[in-house]
Amino acid sequence: MVLAFFENERQQIRKVVDYAKNYIYQTDDLLDMKNGEMTTPGEDPGHLVLVGGGRWICYYLVDHPNKGRCHYFDIKLDISGELPDKPQMEYIVKEFGIDNPLMDEHIKINNEEMVVNIVLPFGSFFTATSLKK
Repeated sequence: MVLAFFENERQQIRKVVDYAKNYIYQTDDLLDMKNGEMTTPGEDPGHLVLVGGGRWICYYLVDHPNKGRCHYFDIKLDISGELPDKPQMEYIVKEFGIDNPLMDEHIKINNEEMVVNIVLPFGSFFTATSLKK
């Protein structure tokens, strides 16, 4: 299935990116989520983008003590039951205004939960481009 974002999805993305900038998680929050003591970003509609074809994308930011600020993506199956391939993941990341390369080390596929997790550090080599208005 070809993945393409249209203006309505791009508007959703801009809203989600703005929302994420106002609700930045800490590593302690991730532990609380894992232990069921805090709701996850995927349970907060402010972090979610629904794309044509049934693709569900959750985007949020986390401040790590050792990696610095990181972009987080959780991407679920589309209506055909497929997880995105790497070119689709690169397309998604770019649509969120992130230009740094998506390396295999940034991607984790959780076959048990059928979700792709992407963690991209901002880092000194990273510069985010502003989303097209």
